[in-house]
Amino acid sequence: MPDESDREQARLLYTLLRREADELARVLEADLTRRGTPRSTTESRRLTRDLQEIRRCLANLATRFPEVVGTDRH
Repeated sequence: MPDESDREQARLLYTLLRREADELARVLEADLTRRGTPRSTTESRRLTRDLQEIRRCLANLATRFPEVVGTDRH
């Protein structure tokens, strides 16, 4: 049974990961680099893998600490 400090850490990590996932999704949707040039396929694949890993971590946190999902304030 997780104690309150574990739940609070999970809440913080979940919020940070959600923000990172949102940012990666925006970057991938734009399909352009910050300089406005088309993104390379290799970079797109890496960003996609990063986003998938973050989503996996979010799912694991939600499974372990279901109460953190409803408290995400991003």
